[in-house]
Amino acid sequence: MNTKIKVLISSCFLLFIIENIFSQEVKSNRCSIDSILEYKVINPEICKAIDTVLFYTKDCIYYSVLNKPFLIWIWIYDTSRFSVSSIPYSCTLINFFGGIPETVKAGFSNYKGHVVLIQSFLPNYVDYFFKSTDRKSNFYYENSENILDHIFSASEHVEIFFDYKNGKLVMDEYDISLCRNNYSFHYMVQQGDTWQDIADKCGCPIKDLTKGYKDANPIPGYLLIVNYLFEGGKLVGIDRIQ
Repeated sequence: MNTKIKVLISSCFLLFIIENIFSQEVKSNRCSIDSILEYKVINPEICKAIDTVLFYTKDCIYYSVLNKPFLIWIWIYDTSRFSVSSIPYSCTLINFFGGIPETVKAGFSNYKGHVVLIQSFLPNYVDYFFKSTDRKSNFYYENSENILDHIFSASEHVEIFFDYKNGKLVMDEYDISLCRNNYSFHYMVQQGDTWQDIADKCGCPIKDLTKGYKDANPIPGYLLIVNYLFEGGKLVGIDRIQ
């Protein structure tokens, strides 16, 4: 299969996620992938590829400053080309991966404390880089309090393409501009919430949540939005805009 076609298919999968972000209601704060096959790395070049992505990911505000968890997603197009991405956890992403047909879904691994999801266009492609442990596990994730953390957006990941030829790894295409360097907290106020409860959820001082607003108490059903302000890779301010 032509590499450009494979990359196009990969992009279509990501677009599919984005198109379904606002058409799916988050019904539960917990999501899972059941009976996913575990793999271990057998090709050290894969480790180099993941380390490269981790190197660029450390400059992302979303991960480095806010300490948001992320996973590694590997697409194996064939035995000579693959991509590695760092992507925020979300139930939209987890549910999407769980629904991928077995013909293109391989399984998962672990690397330096990060979950690694592995996809391949053909099952035998995986065998060049990973080895099955024949163990299956259930993978669980619980959404954060921030509604925006429940979804995956194409503007929130680092993706690098690699060529693998003659046993050597070559970094081909990469885009680190997709890493989100801004952040906002969207929260639907629940019955019984206090300002202290919400301040704890978003990591904001109460004075920043109530400044300029007359609502003495949180109003259930109200969508509260707080923006985080960054300069030079550091958090310098928090501003409630709604």
